[in-house]
Amino acid sequence: MQRLMIRVFTIMAAACWFSASVQAQTGSGSLKVTSFPSGARVVVDGTDTGKVTPMSVSLPVGDHEVVVSIPNSGWNPDTRTVTVNSGNNDLSVTLLPALTAGPQGSKGDPGPQGPAGPKGADGAPGAAGATGPQGPAGPRGVDGAPGPAGPPGVGVGLRERRAALKDWSRKTFPVGTTPRSIAFDGATIWTVNSNSFTISRLSASNGALLDTLNIFAAAAVAFDGENMWVSIYPGELKKLRASDAANLCSTTVPPTARDMAFDGMNIWVADATGSVTKVRVSDCANLGTFSAGSSATGIFSDGDNIWVIDSNTSVLTKLRANDGAILANFSIQNPYGVAFDGNNLWVTSGVGSVIKMQPADGQILGTYYVGNGVKAVAFDGANMWVTDMMANTVTKLRANDGTNLGTFSVGQSPEAIAFDGSSMWVVNSGNNSVTRIPQ
Repeated sequence: MQRLMIRVFTIMAAACWFSASVQAQTGSGSLKVTSFPSGARVVVDGTDTGKVTPMSVSLPVGDHEVVVSIPNSGWNPDTRTVTVNSGNNDLSVTLLPALTAGPQGSKGDPGPQGPAGPKGADGAPGAAGATGPQGPAGPRGVDGAPGPAGPPGVGVGLRERRAALKDWSRKTFPVGTTPRSIAFDGATIWTVNSNSFTISRLSASNGALLDTLNIFAAAAVAFDGENMWVSIYPGELKKLRASDAANLCSTTVPPTARDMAFDGMNIWVADATGSVTKVRVSDCANLGTFSAGSSATGIFSDGDNIWVIDSNTSVLTKLRANDGAILANFSIQNPYGVAFDGNNLWVTSGVGSVIKMQPADGQILGTYYVGNGVKAVAFDGANMWVTDMMANTVTKLRANDGTNLGTFSVGQSPEAIAFDGSSMWVVNSGNNSVTRIPQ
């Protein structure tokens, strides 16, 4: 009887330990994935999440295999094991360009072998005569011509191509009249030229003009990781295929809609009357228009939230991406441009500075003076780049501490700026050009 009671007690203790162990291992956490370039697909444990970066997904606590990729884009996929803890988890990925060498040229055929020399004379009969002398060697055949060189490889990244060509200098390329908006689609630079009613498409590798699209009253352009979006006055939004600019679908938006932001699933369009419109990228469906103050002069997404600039009232508004609800308003004097470095927001101010702030609570982490004409700001994966329309320059700030790493001359009245993974591209509205600054 005593042995039976001890055995029952042992079994009950083991059951309690197993229950506690299972409870300790349950739960979930949020994984936020950002990438350069943005718009990459995210697959977790072999299952496509249906989202592209920047994005968030809820996962069980523990290790998960995460694959970040942009199919058929010239960027290598990134695969890694991520340990998800309860609460918030962050994963930032920089995709590397794929490299493919061209085939080696064929080798030329060898020339024919020379003829054999004549045989020596036979010795006298009887005793073995001496062996005749060896005939002279025949002449050496002519070498065949070398085979042709193989064609150049395809898929070489922009940085590698420029290194091979020693193409590291700043260059300026002509576009249409008064360019004001710019975007990179993974291979091509798109600029909206407001006064010539065109969009210029340039090769990111060498700045060559590929074609010019005649789109009347185009206002701004943005990339969703697969296709391009163009806002058009008054009140139209078009989705264009990045490879050939074919029109895929369109929808109606407020008349003065201009700047756009991509949240990983939807395009958000800012309107000068103070509203923002949410459009599903898959089919151009209008998902609603939301109030964001008295005017909306700029817009940006950090993956979870939408940030709307109202330069008229000096307010930066934070909206929740899933339903457009206003979460907070932050006072910033004359804000104009906004960018996200993966952790913090950077906002340009009309008083000549750039402000670094925490997105969660708006706490100011630093204020850095750049120049009286600051406008747009962009992130290159390590540094922030700020345009100055009055000085005709771009200033490079280190993202982790705001250190000024240099100021570079560009064209007249630089406004918007974009990063192609290798160089910064700046539109110069004052002299109808774009300037490329290689890294």
